[in-house]
Amino acid sequence: MESEAPTDPIESTPPEAPIPDAPTDDAPGRLHISSVVFRVVPHARAMIIPALAVLFASSGSGWQRWQAWLLLLIVPSAVYEVFQYLTFRYRLRGSELLVTSGLIFKRARHIEVDRIHSVDQKQGPLHRALGVAEVRIETAGGKEPEAVLRVLARGDVESLRASLRRAQSRATGEPGLEVGHTEEAPTEREILTLDLPELIKLGLVSMRGAAIAAVLVGLMWEFGIFERIDIRGRIQAVSDVTPTWQMAIIAALVIVSVPLLLIVVSIVWTVVRLYAFRLVETSESLRLTCGLLTRLTATVPRRRIQLVSVIQTPIHRYFDRVSVRIETASGSAEAEQKKIIGQRWFVPILPTARVPEILDELVPRVRFEELDWKPLAPGAMRRAIKLDIVYALSIGLLILLFSRTAGFIAIPTLLALLTLHGWLDIKRTAWAVFDGGIAHRRGVLTRSTTVTFFDKVQTVSVEESPFDRNKGMATLDVDTAGAGAAGRRIRIKYLERATADRLYRALSGRAADTELRW
Repeated sequence: MESEAPTDPIESTPPEAPIPDAPTDDAPGRLHISSVVFRVVPHARAMIIPALAVLFASSGSGWQRWQAWLLLLIVPSAVYEVFQYLTFRYRLRGSELLVTSGLIFKRARHIEVDRIHSVDQKQGPLHRALGVAEVRIETAGGKEPEAVLRVLARGDVESLRASLRRAQSRATGEPGLEVGHTEEAPTEREILTLDLPELIKLGLVSMRGAAIAAVLVGLMWEFGIFERIDIRGRIQAVSDVTPTWQMAIIAALVIVSVPLLLIVVSIVWTVVRLYAFRLVETSESLRLTCGLLTRLTATVPRRRIQLVSVIQTPIHRYFDRVSVRIETASGSAEAEQKKIIGQRWFVPILPTARVPEILDELVPRVRFEELDWKPLAPGAMRRAIKLDIVYALSIGLLILLFSRTAGFIAIPTLLALLTLHGWLDIKRTAWAVFDGGIAHRRGVLTRSTTVTFFDKVQTVSVEESPFDRNKGMATLDVDTAGAGAAGRRIRIKYLERATADRLYRALSGRAADTELRW
């Protein structure tokens, strides 16, 4: 599975070449001159529709129409971005990174270096051709990047990263973004690479083609394209002049080709986005890079990892693979989803046999295979099955209102399927407390095992519904640092009330005695 992946040009700095310090008050740093182009292009994309409207609505010759478009849309945007480029400055001042912009209305952003979570990079084809990169500075708990530097030269990125490492070491007394207390360039140790066969499997697992097709169908429906094409009429016209056996062959080809097309789209999308995926260790941090056209880089310090999940869908199990997801103290979940890599899917696909090895690299303080799993309350199975029976009857009766035949088929089918699902779910669900934190596993079709740590726990609560009180049960809810997203918690239902109270006291006590580390 492992293969030699091409090295990102921005990542390769010769060890013998000294890295200069980041800009200071005496010589503040500036963006690369090409930043004007990179900032104007998004505006131009957003203005395509208004530009076409101006082009076709304006009077005069074609050249006059293009002049109107340039004057009304492009020129003001370009002037504004040139002004931004001329006034934008960044510098390292003691224990903070200062980013300023504006001349009349000045804006200054002070970023404490000990709060900086990562310095991530994005490189499209044009970035690589010009030797520049877009830099995103993430902080603990931030919903968006604290600062975005569009764009910096390759040498400026390296000097900024190295200076922030040193500043973090001085401010916190701990290793910084990527290295410890030494001034040497960070050394890398490769942990994982994904070759083409693995990316093809990932494309089959993710089935992004289906999602893309759903979006296209929705857009076509919204704009009435189906009505304009008149698909039903065209099919009827063809069927009137085509023999039945030929129509059967055509229908079979369509039924086969559509799923194959979706699979091909999923594979191509995955390969383009995750090409040359590489996960490396640089002292106390983990850095991954990927991308064929747009090259993305994300850095996650190990001490920022607050939750780890191992996910396995039915397609994962068919290929004997899993995906590993992590959450960190950074709150920029939406940005990470757009970048594909980073917190959300840290290891997109991994052979099951390598799970212990990779997890030991990510969180060496926990041994998943040694966890002492505990079951739920004795009455949990009965409660879950009763609830699934209620769901099955409700859905079946609703179907019965529209179709008696379908309802009589649906009710026993749903009763059997949902009852089996509830039984399997409770049978698999378990929890474990280990020396450093708490773990939870659950799921029937999609299975997950999630772990968090005492020094990342922010709140612990016990919840009871009226049915819980009647059965002597409760739900334990454990929120981690930067709580707020549903994915950053462990929620264990159907615990015995005494067990839930004991866990609450133990977890809240351990969390209170342990310093919360962002």
